[in-house]
Amino acid sequence: MQAGVTSSSGMQMNRHVTSESRIKVMLVSGNYIMRVGLRKILESYEKVAIVGELCEKVDALEVIGREKPDVILVDLDMPDAVDLILTLRGAVQDSRIIALSSLDDNGTTRRALGAGASGVVLDVQPQQVLVATIESFYAESRSAKTQLSASESHHEDNHQSEKETQEPTKIGTLTAREREIISLLATGLANKSIADKLGITDTTVRHHLTNIFNKLDVSSRQKLLVLAHRHRLVKLTRGSVA
Repeated sequence: MQAGVTSSSGMQMNRHVTSESRIKVMLVSGNYIMRVGLRKILESYEKVAIVGELCEKVDALEVIGREKPDVILVDLDMPDAVDLILTLRGAVQDSRIIALSSLDDNGTTRRALGAGASGVVLDVQPQQVLVATIESFYAESRSAKTQLSASESHHEDNHQSEKETQEPTKIGTLTAREREIISLLATGLANKSIADKLGITDTTVRHHLTNIFNKLDVSSRQKLLVLAHRHRLVKLTRGSVA
């Protein structure tokens, strides 16, 4: 873990300068245990650099404006978290905001998204989903910054919207065995463990995964997990993200 220092506003900053190629992430949560859990998860990924932590909303705009994180993780269990998201959205246009929730509450989710959050991740979801979501929104942000024209941006938005609209149809093509493999993959099992669990060979598991990737038009396991959780293909279990 990198050395850090906490300011009077409750922010902990890394002393070391991070590489420009890494995804700069800011944590905002009044829950110390959640911050420790998130830090432990994210520090294990080389692509991610935690540039600071806030335990309260005091001076949040000043700190985040100074550090310019690519992604801001906001704990929805904080008081007035939705209001904070709304404020941040208006002040830091280039950052993507991901709301973290301990409850599968559609009302809270809708309010967070309506306030400007790019997405919501539940703390019962595997850590791969959180990291994949961070990478996805970071890539989206980078892509938006490099668009050559408004028409290209419009075309990309339409393409993404069309792709997401087609997802339920693609999911409908999955076999019962493919859905079973997705569920086991979401628990963190490797191919060999999935094969042992189902009484099939590693080669068969790889064959099924290839078919799943092709059917759902995803290029990695992380993207598959994001899609699977978005469409409730897997059953959530307690205590994975924090």
